[in-house]
Amino acid sequence: MSVATRIGMFDTLTARHVSEDKEKRAALDGIVKRLRKMNDYRNFILHGPWYGTSETYSQNGELVARAALKAKYATLGAKDLSSKQREHSKEEMRQQSELMLKLCSDIQAFVLSVFPAAQNRVP
Repeated sequence: MSVATRIGMFDTLTARHVSEDKEKRAALDGIVKRLRKMNDYRNFILHGPWYGTSETYSQNGELVARAALKAKYATLGAKDLSSKQREHSKEEMRQQSELMLKLCSDIQAFVLSVFPAAQNRVP
């Protein structure tokens, strides 16, 4: 089962438990939106061609920044089908990882607020 399918299942199965509570429904919508965004980033990082690294040096020769290079393909239906270089810095990937961990914490808090008996089942 794909991550996208699991996100949809989480949304569908949880929505009926929060349909009467606008605040919790809004919280669920926000979590699902963040999950989809994080999954898109994850897919972009994991799938497709990595082809090198990029280093930036200061005038005195010290390494300032290092990043991984990846080709970003054109979106379906685009007129220009050539791939474009995309640079992923370690800072960007670390920031995205921290956002993912925060999202996990928010999901756990949300699930426990909706399903208090789940306290021993959520890692």
